[in-house]
Amino acid sequence: MSRQNLIRFSLLACLISMQANTVVAEELKATLRRPVALLAGRGDTLIVANQRSGSLSIVDLKTRRVVDEHFVAASIADAAALPVGTTVVVLDDQENSVKQVTLSPGRAQVTTLMKLKGQPTKLAVDIENRRLLFTQKWQHTVRALQFNRDWQQVLAVQDVELSFAPRDILLLPNLKQLVVAAAFGGRLGLLDAASLKIISQREIDGHNIRGLAVAPDGKRFHVTHQQFVPDTLADYEELHWGRMMSNAIQTFDIGDLTKPGSNLLTGFLDEYGGIGGAMADPSGVVTGPDRLSAVAFAGVGEVAVRQRGTDRRIRVQAGPDAMLAQGTSLYVANRFADSISEIDLSQGKVTNTISLGPTPAMNAVDRGEKLFFDARLSHDGWLSCHSCHTDGHSAGLLVDTLGDGDYGAPKRIPSLLGTRDTAPWGWTGKSTSLEQQIRKSVTTTMHGDPLSQQQVDDLVAYLKSLKSPPARNSASTSAKQGQQVFQRNRCSSCHSGKTFTSDGVYDVGLSDERDRRSFNPPSLLGVSHRPQLFHDARAKSLRAVINQFQHQLKRPLSEQDSKALLAYLKSL
Repeated sequence: MSRQNLIRFSLLACLISMQANTVVAEELKATLRRPVALLAGRGDTLIVANQRSGSLSIVDLKTRRVVDEHFVAASIADAAALPVGTTVVVLDDQENSVKQVTLSPGRAQVTTLMKLKGQPTKLAVDIENRRLLFTQKWQHTVRALQFNRDWQQVLAVQDVELSFAPRDILLLPNLKQLVVAAAFGGRLGLLDAASLKIISQREIDGHNIRGLAVAPDGKRFHVTHQQFVPDTLADYEELHWGRMMSNAIQTFDIGDLTKPGSNLLTGFLDEYGGIGGAMADPSGVVTGPDRLSAVAFAGVGEVAVRQRGTDRRIRVQAGPDAMLAQGTSLYVANRFADSISEIDLSQGKVTNTISLGPTPAMNAVDRGEKLFFDARLSHDGWLSCHSCHTDGHSAGLLVDTLGDGDYGAPKRIPSLLGTRDTAPWGWTGKSTSLEQQIRKSVTTTMHGDPLSQQQVDDLVAYLKSLKSPPARNSASTSAKQGQQVFQRNRCSSCHSGKTFTSDGVYDVGLSDERDRRSFNPPSLLGVSHRPQLFHDARAKSLRAVINQFQHQLKRPLSEQDSKALLAYLKSL
């Protein structure tokens, strides 16, 4: 179901403007930056948007040094250039706002254009129609801001709600349409760029979509993603021979999204890496002249470059993601190295590595985050923790691991958001500590070498730092009535306390392929962000849990009670 809301108003009186704290090259602070976007600056400069530090680094490409760093936000999710002067728009995913930054040498003026109810995720700029478009994954929405002629005033706001949590967004200028990709699973949405009317929402055979780009011919578009092979055991042989996971770029005809009968499961799939040298977690993708296509592989610190029929595999630094092609150079933002790799496309190698500034010693949480996204923990670099638990959440897939102690009963990948207070771990509750669960996952699912104690401690610290996702809906009268339905039907017998779970295992009336019927209840915090439920994902929605499966209910609920309970669950 989609919802579209158009509001026209002037925000001029609501604008908040201030001068950013600017630091010159000689005074750069020791801080973690985590670059997430690269923009072409004026002249020979590169603008780097840094998520963790909330700063914009200005790089002089002649000297290959940061000349200014402007602290413009609490945290930057994404950034894009506007077609007026040197103006950048940033999404602040900590303060939940949209900000406009006007840059000049040694100075940055920051204007808060809009405060948001939820976190913004990724953005695109429609220059022709003076519109800024961005996703909000936890709200399942795409929002458009309509600007006046000089891009200084927001004239209108427009929202549309999708059936999935969106992340990446791509403008197809020739068709005046938008492609929106799921943050976790394999959904693609096609929207009319002007009206935000949903044209289609389709499924591809993949997950962890992390890059979208229009092909040079303008008739096709590329999608980077991972792909689990269905009905495959997560054992060593299947992983080693590439029969469990593939890391790929897939190409679709743009028209296929608009045709109801077209098969999006058969788009051209170009797999990267292989036996002895896999390339996990494909992320950013760029295209350019001379049939250039470049894909960053964040899990292994490499970039695959294809141009004029020649393929090159180039090592950069940790966590490559955002890229920018300019002339014969390709710039790559290394998220976990706080650096920019400059690749000379004519030579096919890194010619310069640009530091974004000094970095402090990392704490356990920061080290654990880096390990979580590092596929080198797995055999041959086929997958990272993030490959299954996307950004700490879940790819939503069924995987047949040794989590239960044997193969033959695939289980839904659980979310790790809010996991610190949900002991025990695993669907059958066999892991009594996060340390035990981590060691087991790395050695029996990822088939990597045993972790050191510090690596385990760091991963535990990172997982304990992950918060539960926000509720889809706020508390309402219906939700309060649903809470009474929840308590009256003794749902709290299993889903209790502040985390809405418990440390026992219970016969849930549903058996797996090994005839197990007792499982540990997952937390219900953020349950509305799980597109499939139960251990085997047989329920395709919360509504199905209540109405179709009547889970643990002694009798069917009335329509009123069913709606109230659904509202309550969505408010958790």
